[in-house]
Amino acid sequence: ELFDPKRFAAAMLERETCPPCIRQVLRSKGYCWLANHCGMAMYWSQAGSHTSLHPIGAWWAEVPRTHWPSPDMPDEILAD
Repeated sequence: ELFDPKRFAAAMLERETCPPCIRQVLRSKGYCWLANHCGMAMYWSQAGSHTSLHPIGAWWAEVPRTHWPSPDMPDEILAD
């Protein structure tokens, strides 16, 4: 499911107003996507009150196969 950008910001970036279960998270990180940037892979990182969200490129599913670096992409990448 896509993250709504405004709700994501309210829950994760404005920690004093977010639900208590979110405030208790000490560290989190990983890939995500926002509803207003569906084709863009984002990288989320949070440690304590420090948060960052950066675009890291397109999801392979959004890139036409003619633009892939190799027509023989490993099966594990295609399955991901």
